[in-house]
Amino acid sequence: MAKNKEYMEDEFDQEYDDAYDEEYDTASEYDDYADEYDEKEENIRRFVSGDYDDEPYDDRAAFRHSRRVKNQIIVIIVTVVLLLGITAGAVFGISFVVDKISEKQHTEELQQQLQELQSEESEPIAIEAPSAE
Repeated sequence: MAKNKEYMEDEFDQEYDDAYDEEYDTASEYDDYADEYDEKEENIRRFVSGDYDDEPYDDRAAFRHSRRVKNQIIVIIVTVVLLLGITAGAVFGISFVVDKISEKQHTEELQQQLQELQSEESEPIAIEAPSAE
């Protein structure tokens, strides 16, 4: 804001100096210009200090404020939706990985049990002949 103020003051100071250097036909023409310059200077002071109470500026400020609030609400909603999507994806991914790991462990346990059964079967089993009574 200060940069804007300096630019506006420099612009009007230059304009004032240029007008002062110009030759005026009458003193009243110069006075008219000086009054216009003073009015511009007062407008700058009011604008920079925030004393501007003109209706159009208030309406535009209110519109910009409401637009900013709407944009903030939209950003919050989008952020929440994205976070929910990321969270759901993470939960799905973690559950998928846990299922694969538990499936692998279950498969290893089944293979170990199968090997134990096969080792038991490899031992010779004595079968008795049926007795003839």
